[in-house]
Amino acid sequence: MVSLKKRRAGQPTQVVALADKAMHRLNRRFVRLLARGKAKPKVAVAIARELTGSIWAAMRLAPPKSLFHPSFHLQPSLEVEVDG
Repeated sequence: MVSLKKRRAGQPTQVVALADKAMHRLNRRFVRLLARGKAKPKVAVAIARELTGSIWAAMRLAPPKSLFHPSFHLQPSLEVEVDG
């Protein structure tokens, strides 16, 4: 398994800072909701929704380079045919 430190190598500092902030906030929220007696599946869904927002914010800071790299091509099975 790749360590968190290795995965973060070369990533923009803003994105890493946002990821740290989100990780701590979501972990704290998960523990607090469970401590309040909420059902674990419901807590997991709530955290997943918030995580989606954090990912969206990170993507707005630094879009993935692979999508804009000249060598990036869609797999033939993923291409969409347009009539007309």
